[in-house]
This record gives sequence, structure tokens and C-alpha cells, in this order.
Amino acid sequence: MKTVTSRFVCAAIAILASAACTDTDSTTNLNPEGPPMVRQVRLKENVTDANGNTRGSRVFAFGVHELAKANEVHPVTTAASVGNSLRVIMDELLIGNSLEEIACRGVVDDDAYSRVPLGATPDDVSRCAAADDVLPRTCPDDGRAICICRNPAGCLRDTVTIAEGQPVGILDINQDGGADDTRFIAGSVGIQCGAISVPLDLDMSYWNPSGDQNKPAMGGFDALGPAIVLTPNGPLPTNIACNLTFASDVTDKSGNQVCAPPNGDITIGCTPGDMSQFTFSVEPLTVFPVTFSNNDVGVSRTDPALMALNTLIDTAPANLGRIAITEGGAAFTDFTLALPQPNVLRFTWTNGLQPTTEYKITFPATFSDTYQQGLPAAVTYTFTTGS
Repeated sequence: MKTVTSRFVCAAIAILASAACTDTDSTTNLNPEGPPMVRQVRLKENVTDANGNTRGSRVFAFGVHELAKANEVHPVTTAASVGNSLRVIMDELLIGNSLEEIACRGVVDDDAYSRVPLGATPDDVSRCAAADDVLPRTCPDDGRAICICRNPAGCLRDTVTIAEGQPVGILDINQDGGADDTRFIAGSVGIQCGAISVPLDLDMSYWNPSGDQNKPAMGGFDALGPAIVLTPNGPLPTNIACNLTFASDVTDKSGNQVCAPPNGDITIGCTPGDMSQFTFSVEPLTVFPVTFSNNDVGVSRTDPALMALNTLIDTAPANLGRIAITEGGAAFTDFTLALPQPNVLRFTWTNGLQPTTEYKITFPATFSDTYQQGLPAAVTYTFTTGS
């Protein structure tokens, strides 16, 4: 369970009262006119230099900022597959009810989280966070109540069955009259890569209604707001173009859907629901040797060979079996394959290798990541053993 932080306090205010957590005196305050527009998107990209060294950094993949350096603002074609998150910075507040839901004391429908009805207030949260014995009186199902049982067979709170239409109660262990935990709503905002809907970590993804275009000392550009933070539940699929999706009920207080203006320029505007102006591509799957260099000579005949990957791969035998090794031009199968780490392949030579012999390890284009995205092309690494 997550503890309550200032982010959740501010989020609760925005969810329940549509209040703006921003400096209204700032020259970069919010832009409530027209549809809510994506102003910037920040994410991590990996850039490989001429020597094969890869450097990761967070950049503006969409939109601009007057304080950003030239190399920090550009379309991204090699977004990091592993350890990435997107910060989607908006030009105005969204209705948080469609972005985050509140934790309940038990399962209320298909999980233990409940949406906050439009029109609900902090008082509605407080009355539905009351003690179990008074909940039926303080939290009736009146259209603004939260954490009401929606299962025809009833809902279980601890060992007590709560009838459909009765309050299960908001999770409030510290008894402060507020919600202890919130979670991002699945499907409200997503990352779509071709036909792949990237699973999100709903606990690490969130709506932050605070902030503006001022770059604070703490957090830098990754504190600009208001913003939606999307954290994948695992890697992004490799070598594919991706875009953002918004559910139709994710709107501003006027009911306008989110859109993306060209390059985040809010003076141009955009059609509500149109996100076609923003796209990014993920780096391709790569595999490279660690314990030897390509065309190396004098390689150990007994030490295992290690190969590093830039993302997680499909570990099914069918995929690993696509790797082919030759010994002096002939097929070689006297080895075992393991993953001592999620991104490291280890080849162990069962009976050692022949002296002064050329070996080739080939990964075909069909060798794939966990999304069945293959290598851009087949790759072969060659080495020759010592005497």
C-alpha cells in the first residue's frame, strides 16, 4: 500500500473539487481556453555513439521549452525500451475522476478500487471513510458515494459480506477522513505501439495536477505540470512506432477531450480527441558480446561466453533455439544456454571448444523480445579460440 504524499493530497483536491494547484500569478500559468492540449512529452532515449557506447537521457520528445538546450528537444526514434516512463504535460487541468480511483476496504466490483463520481466533494470522501458500523448511515448510495458494492453476490470486507448497493468503505487506516491510496485507472491513458497496447504499472502511473511551465530547482523539467506520468509495467516493445491514447471520458471541466497540437504549440490548437501529432519510436533489439569482441582471436576454450541484450527477450525454447553456432563452418550444438540476468545470455561449452578454431554465433532476424518484436536484421559474431 502506498502512503499518502503531497501528490495524492493535491490529486484528491483536483479530483473532488477541480481546484488548480498552480501559481496563478505566473506568466506561464494554465491555459483553460479550448480543448486540453498536450504541451510537452518527456521520455528517456538511448543514443549510441560511433564507439558503440550507449548513453541514456531524458528529453522533450514533443513540444519545446525556452530553457531547454537544443539537444534536449527533438523527435525520438530510439526511446529506451527498459526503465522508461513518459511525462505528458498538459496546458490545463483535467477532470481527475477519470484518471485515478480510490482504494476501498475490499473488492467492490472487479477490484478493490472505486471511481470518484462527478460532483463528489471532500465531505463525500470523509463520510465514506467513516467507521464500518456507521457506514450504512453516513455513506448511502446517493450518486456521490464512493466504494459502494457493485457485485450482485455481495462484497467481502474482511470476513463480513456487504450487500450490493451498500458501502464497503474507503480505505482509511490512519483514520484522517481521507483516502489512504489511489491508483491510475486502467485504459484512461495508454501507450499504443502498433497493435500492442503496452501494459502500465497502475501504481507507478499517476495524474499530478500541480505545476506549470516554470522549471523548479527540485525536479527540473520532470516537475513541469500539470502532468500525467505513464510507467510501463515492463519494457516497451522494440523497433516500433508508438503513440498516446486517451479514453473519451478524460476531459477538462468543459467536457473537451485531449488533443495534441503540432509540436505542442498551444497557439495553433487542435481538434479534441486528435493525438496524431505526437509519435515516438523505440530503439531496436540489440545483442552484443561481453566476454569477447567480434573477430577476436585467442578466446578461451572453456570460459562461458556472455552476450548482453538491451531489453528483455522471449525466453521460450523456440526463441532461444533460433540462435545458431558453427564450429569451423559446421553446425555446433555442444553447449547450454542460460540467462543469469534478465538481459544477459550465457553460453556454456559442454566439453570445451576446439583449439585455434573459428566459431560463429548467429542471431536471426526472428530472434525476438517479449512482444515478439525481432531484430532489425540477422547479426553474427565471430571469434577464434586460442591454442
